[in-house]
Amino acid sequence: MGGPGNCKVYCDHEGRAHAVGDATNYRLRGFELDRLNAYEYKGCVTMVEMTSEEKEAAQAAHMAGEALTFEAKKRRGRLPNASFAFHAAHPLYLSHKQKLNSKLACPLHVGPPVPSEPPQLSNEKRITSPWKQRRKKFAAFFVANFVPWKQGDTADECVPYPLEPATLRAWMGHLRRVADAEADDGNDGAVESQRTIARGRLHTLRQYANSLTIDVAQKHTLTQWRMHSRQMWDAEECAEIAARKAKESTGAAADADDAIEEYRAVNRSMQIDPERAEKFGKQEAFVERQLEALGIEAVPTDQIKPGVYEPAGGNGQIDGGHDIAELADISPEQYDAEVRGWEEQSAQAKAAGSSKPSPPLSLEQRRLARAVVKTLLGMDEAKRRAASRGGPDSCKRKGYLSEWENEGVKEQLPTLFLMNGPAGAGKTEVIKALERVLATMGLGSLALSAYTGSAVMQLENATTLLTMLSLGIECNYRTTDLEEPKDAESLRSVFAKYVDIESLRIFVIDECSLLSAPLLHHVNTRLQHLLDCKLPFGGLIVILAGDFHQKTTVGATTLHELLLERHLDSLPDAKTGEFKRKRKKKQKEKASSTHPELAAEAKGTDMFGLFRRFQLTRTHRFRDDPVHGENLAAMRDGRVTDAFLESLRPCSAEELRDPRFRFATIGVVSNVERASLNAAQALAFARHYGRVLVRWKMMLAGSEASRLGRAHTDELYQNEVGLWEYFVYDAPCVIEGQGNKAQVYGFVNGTQGRMHSLTLAEDSEDDLQTLMQRAGPGGIVTLSKPPAYINMVPKVAEKFLARLRQFSLLGPESPEVVIPVGVSVQSEEYKPTSLFAAMNCIGATVSVWKSVKADKAGGGGSKEDASGAKKRANKRSTGLSVRPMALALAFAITDYKLCAALRTPHEQGTSLDTLRLSLAPRTFEPAIDLSSLYVLGSRVRTRAGLRVLEASKDWSHLKRLTIAPALEIWDKAYDEQTGKFDAQRARKALDEPNNLLNRS
Repeated sequence: MGGPGNCKVYCDHEGRAHAVGDATNYRLRGFELDRLNAYEYKGCVTMVEMTSEEKEAAQAAHMAGEALTFEAKKRRGRLPNASFAFHAAHPLYLSHKQKLNSKLACPLHVGPPVPSEPPQLSNEKRITSPWKQRRKKFAAFFVANFVPWKQGDTADECVPYPLEPATLRAWMGHLRRVADAEADDGNDGAVESQRTIARGRLHTLRQYANSLTIDVAQKHTLTQWRMHSRQMWDAEECAEIAARKAKESTGAAADADDAIEEYRAVNRSMQIDPERAEKFGKQEAFVERQLEALGIEAVPTDQIKPGVYEPAGGNGQIDGGHDIAELADISPEQYDAEVRGWEEQSAQAKAAGSSKPSPPLSLEQRRLARAVVKTLLGMDEAKRRAASRGGPDSCKRKGYLSEWENEGVKEQLPTLFLMNGPAGAGKTEVIKALERVLATMGLGSLALSAYTGSAVMQLENATTLLTMLSLGIECNYRTTDLEEPKDAESLRSVFAKYVDIESLRIFVIDECSLLSAPLLHHVNTRLQHLLDCKLPFGGLIVILAGDFHQKTTVGATTLHELLLERHLDSLPDAKTGEFKRKRKKKQKEKASSTHPELAAEAKGTDMFGLFRRFQLTRTHRFRDDPVHGENLAAMRDGRVTDAFLESLRPCSAEELRDPRFRFATIGVVSNVERASLNAAQALAFARHYGRVLVRWKMMLAGSEASRLGRAHTDELYQNEVGLWEYFVYDAPCVIEGQGNKAQVYGFVNGTQGRMHSLTLAEDSEDDLQTLMQRAGPGGIVTLSKPPAYINMVPKVAEKFLARLRQFSLLGPESPEVVIPVGVSVQSEEYKPTSLFAAMNCIGATVSVWKSVKADKAGGGGSKEDASGAKKRANKRSTGLSVRPMALALAFAITDYKLCAALRTPHEQGTSLDTLRLSLAPRTFEPAIDLSSLYVLGSRVRTRAGLRVLEASKDWSHLKRLTIAPALEIWDKAYDEQTGKFDAQRARKALDEPNNLLNRS
């Protein structure tokens, strides 16, 4: 069949080059051609490339888990020759096929001469080693070329039979029996066909055994043989043939019959090896018993069984025969059984101290994953088609994805997905499953991003969205279009640090509820520039992951509200429920053209409306307390259940002596109570463990601070707990104001840890050690000025600790990593909260006027100064600013920070064993809303670990909480089957008599 030099180069379905020879084609010819030996295959079959239509059909069959078949199309004249698919392990399985030749070719062997048959030994001669070697060489050649090779489910099973004389004897005996078989009633045609094939094969074997030589006598013999092969082989026909030929040449006919009888005698001498037959029979019986004991069926051998991936409704297999259970389409009962098995494995892993296995994907998760993979396979096929057509842009993203400009293609293979679900619904598990599919099928790579650094730290190989795309924080509010970057190459080089641009196929954005419409538009524009493709997001599959029932973007209207405003004439106010007239779509489009500042918001909103939503509802977080999970699910529907309110009780006296409850994380909804609670808990923590509380003032700056006198400033510090910063050894802390530039080290906003020590400024006059000794356990030390650094022990994943160890104050050899944290990267406005500040008008917000150019719209708040230059109110400020340390106490934390800051390095999502909540009635802003209550309640696993700081008489203020009307309408505005946003459904939900707005 030829060695490596016989190979030719072909391109597979992905455009990759392969050197493939006749030996590979024959070995992986597939089950449909398994009866052909190598000699017959070379003469009967030719490999040809599939047409574009055949490649598409082959890909569809491959995705559906069906064997590849090729039907001859009807046309004038005779039908085309039959075609057959290669074995699934063949490198050209989806790009080439095997086609029968119109005329039988005569293969020619090249190289050394055909091994000659060793002479027959008489009784006087003994068997010698050279004779055995000659016989083995002779048998190996004929078995390799004239005995059909085995076909199996894998490439390793597609091998020749043992190249031994016993194999050749067995094969010759088989051919002899078939050639001499007698036909039964009803199967004359089948038996005759098999007999003809067997006789032809015996004839070919004898030709090669005689080195393809022939003389006149043999020619007459072969002619006689062909004559017999064309008809039934019985005594009457032999007699007729003998009588007819006897008239022509009695001598020649007799010689021919004698030669045939001689060949038959040689065939009879080559009998099956009985020991080998017994051995193989026992092997088959053993395998059958093993399969029966396991309760599984053997793989059928009458058809090709390639590995396939089946989209929605499929069986979960993917290319190469790798079965990924996460994507299998199973019944709810099967899923429940998998969950029970997973829970048992998790319990065993916990007892053994090992990591827990990944939970099984729910039916909703599998549906989403299959939809994404379906589009991935479509893109992969489009790339192959473009490569076969050729052209300047065939290998570029904008070239092979040009089909997605067609609405029909986008309808069948969408690229925009919205994965929405509650806390613990397993959004991260879907992403991990997709990463496995990409790696297994070789379909490309996935880029994972999130809006905040704390969320990025919990995701493997993730980067903050703004850092990855070189976007500033102002892009979240920038309402004008981004200009095409002049330094596109430098931006592309930054992007290439985090992703493989050529193989990138999926772009995931976590925490999508924190995105604004302008930022979504800017992300789309930047990806188009970076990937040189004008399709949405540069032709990538984009998955937005998040939960709009939790905290949303700050300082901007949420995406789902803007989407409803885009399609509804009016929308109820979230607080009052009153309808407020909104600008109609045409008015907005007109405003966008006259006011460029509205363009990004409108485009981002329209882009968000194109995402297909997939709802995830099943969660494993509350498996230890299903009632708690049901209470939280009711909140998503707008109800606070009595069962949840009954679980809200303060800590008992005994629990307060237990550090697990005494210093449990406190969830709050405002920074007002957060600052006070952190300070109080820090002091209690110091006294409980016999440590010293160290504090210092934050330096005030700004226009308001400059007008305050010494007396007012000192009294302001006495009344504003938020103007102080604190340190206690081993107290919980969290990074704030650090930025996300050090995310490669896991050192970003939201990273938690424990306080370790202080590093004073070089010009500090404080003797900290002496002051702490004088204060004693539980005492308080006040520094004269802020320290240079607060040193912390970060709580991050092991991979980040390894990177941080080089910066540790204790040296790289120390098992404990201590990292210094300085002041925040920028100043921040301070908003006073004390009665003293209000009574003395300190920090009252005032409008800050800023000069603007005359050619820009000044808005309603514009005015002219003495020089005639236009000014407008840019923002409102208290006139006070501080620059705190980038490390803060974390005894109390807000609902916004709780969404991400308390995650542990090895567990996705913020879920705690104990949590105390500040839910008492309040009259100041911000008030407790249903999303805050849901976030706080969902961060504890069971009701047994849930406590409140202060009990309420009847929790009436919580009973009155309802879901935001816009969120309820948005929830109902999607088609459950297609996942598409439907404005008509939104209007219907708005008019429903049973919606929360009408019920209230």
